[in-house]
Amino acid sequence: MKSSYEKYYDERAKGYDPEGFGDDRFSNVKEFVKSTGTNRRILDIGCGNGWISTLYRQEGDEIYGIELVDLSIQRSRKRGIKVIKGNLEEPLPLKDRSLDIIVASEVLEHLFFPENLLREANRVLKDYGTFVLTVPNIHNLKNRIDILLGRNVRFIEYPPNMEHIRHYSKKGMIQLLKKAGFRVLEVRGNSWHMSSKLLFRILWFMHGGNRGLKLILKFLSFGKSNEDNPALILRHHFSRILGKLLPTFSGGLIFRAVKIRPVR
Repeated sequence: MKSSYEKYYDERAKGYDPEGFGDDRFSNVKEFVKSTGTNRRILDIGCGNGWISTLYRQEGDEIYGIELVDLSIQRSRKRGIKVIKGNLEEPLPLKDRSLDIIVASEVLEHLFFPENLLREANRVLKDYGTFVLTVPNIHNLKNRIDILLGRNVRFIEYPPNMEHIRHYSKKGMIQLLKKAGFRVLEVRGNSWHMSSKLLFRILWFMHGGNRGLKLILKFLSFGKSNEDNPALILRHHFSRILGKLLPTFSGGLIFRAVKIRPVR
């Protein structure tokens, strides 16, 4: 019989679609993972419907997933992910030092004991294997302002806390990773609270909807953006720049770490 916990996430999975998220967390995850080469054994912890894994999959890669929800498991397997059903509060059903990369995107905030999962990630990673993870940033600029003004703080107070059990800051997560045998190589921010509608209106007013603006922006971004909306292009690149310069104030955090020692 399924627990109430499993039933709840079964229901949530019906409407879950990370493709609809409007921030740049996945572009950073993709960049970090793809930079490690090809022919890798990768584990996506809490893989959901498997869409995120398809972003960084390269020729020769073998991708595994750990997921609790049956519907998400079915969707992931259709995308070629080798999914194992499992509870992340329990030991990972994988051999020691069997993986090159682990990805955990928006997972740790849903766990009561994330320290256990970090130790398990250390166990199943090869020496100097890569660990990429993303979490919401409790110290983001919006939260700081809301606390100062006495407002309801998103993800802390209910509603809407989005089932977030644990909360993390840049410094706090670095300490957790260090204790679990990892060295953090890079931290970036994402999910800046910027309105593309306001940017679009300003650009439209200044340039009269000039299509040439789109070409200029694509040129300045070295053609990396496929967006036709110039406001979305600007928002994407502002977010990327701010994420590298001021991750402490961003809505979310992306960590790239490497295993430097085993822990028990």
